[in-house]
Amino acid sequence: MPTTPNYGLRYPANTDSADIQGHIANLATDLDNQLLYFNNSQQGIYTIKRDFDATTPLVTVNATTTETTLVTVPISGAQVGDSYKLTIFGTYQNNSAANATFTTRAKLGGTTYLTGATANIATNATRRALLMTVMVVIESLTVQHIFGSTVLGAASTALSQPIGIGGLGRQWSNQNLATSKDLVVTQAHSNTNANITTAIHGYTFERVW
Repeated sequence: MPTTPNYGLRYPANTDSADIQGHIANLATDLDNQLLYFNNSQQGIYTIKRDFDATTPLVTVNATTTETTLVTVPISGAQVGDSYKLTIFGTYQNNSAANATFTTRAKLGGTTYLTGATANIATNATRRALLMTVMVVIESLTVQHIFGSTVLGAASTALSQPIGIGGLGRQWSNQNLATSKDLVVTQAHSNTNANITTAIHGYTFERVW
């Protein structure tokens, strides 16, 4: 158990006095702060989570071809060797009676680094699972690697082979992360039909250092 806050799942040293209640309180503080450290090196994972909400999506894209921001998260306090992973999940429905596509973009510091367009998505009344992932790997504060993918499931609630993969991409970035920069994921639909809807129900954002 942690001997002080901000030490997360760290076991006390043999010389630490017995204080089960205090250790549990410190662990609770760390979990409230969503901070996990491993061993004494204080390396670990910091995660911001948004709960899944099937009733009220965090973001809805409908009846527009305008590029729409799905999620924005800040990258701040970056260190060499850090990696950040943003995972966005939701659903996509094309019930327009015709094929449709959408384009996903990943941006850092206001610059677009990854753009992926889906293949034609057939019309179907069933919503499809949608999963988007962006990873930023910090080689230096002015050199980063950005990876991204978009995966769209078949028109089924069951586990199925993905279709309409928007691509797996990698790009170099030269943002100066000595100051905070926003990581942004956007989407644009191919047409304005009101029966085409993207619903973002949540995301996770992880920093590993």
